[in-house]
Amino acid sequence: LIQRVHQVLAVTGIETAKLCGDDNAQAMLLEEAILNACEANRALKQQEKSARKARRQAAASQRREQKAQAKNAAALPALKKRAWFAHELTVAYLVEAQKMMRGHTALIERGYYERIVVKEKDAALALQEHLLRMEEYRQRIARLSQREQHARDDIATEQLKEH
Repeated sequence: LIQRVHQVLAVTGIETAKLCGDDNAQAMLLEEAILNACEANRALKQQEKSARKARRQAAASQRREQKAQAKNAAALPALKKRAWFAHELTVAYLVEAQKMMRGHTALIERGYYERIVVKEKDAALALQEHLLRMEEYRQRIARLSQREQHARDDIATEQLKEH
């Protein structure tokens, strides 16, 4: 304890030689020095705690930003691929519908009219579903492209601020 008091006093600038007497003023001086050292230590710990918290928050924010950018970058090619497949399916359904229309007359002559109407309705519904899906994919791609562009703009702005 005495060694610790000497360390505290050394930090506060009070020499132990001044504290050798039994004077009441010297005891008060010692008490004040210890209280000042404790307060300074408490303030230093609080500053360190605040600095650690700020570093943690900054790192977490940076990780969230990187994760969001990676997610957007990863999602865009998959959506483009899905949109391409939807487009291919739409083309395939259009070709199928054209074939059905060409064969329509021959099948009517053979007496299969009811079946053709059902097939055409099914093809029309499927085509409509695929067109809706394709439009949804186009909208998603547009949103992701817009997000990616905003991210690029933000990065460029940050780089300009740094320079």
